[in-house]
Amino acid sequence: MTTRRSFLKLTALAGTGTYLTRKLDLWPRVFGQVPGGTLSPTDIPKFAMPLFIPPAMPLSGRDSATDYYTIAVRQFEQQILPPRHRRTTIWVTGRSPMAAASVVPRARLKRGRNGRRG
Repeated sequence: MTTRRSFLKLTALAGTGTYLTRKLDLWPRVFGQVPGGTLSPTDIPKFAMPLFIPPAMPLSGRDSATDYYTIAVRQFEQQILPPRHRRTTIWVTGRSPMAAASVVPRARLKRGRNGRRG
């Protein structure tokens, strides 16, 4: 049940929030254009690019209770939207080609699909 005190608190909070957003001119910042522009959802044809299904991650090692995977993380540009749009910068994870020579995150996964960072 709403009490008079909680109603007054809520009203005061809403009034203060409204006043501050107008006084500090926050709405244009919140709803302004994103640098680089935005895309209208109607401009992008749906399901025009095939979905890439990655291969299974190869094991780096295994002991009696744990499977080990060496995973690299890198940034590159990929064509995700249809070709008339520019390429998208993405971060991807995958197998490290030089696992012994590079510093990469390692994950230890136990059998039974329980995962643990290591």
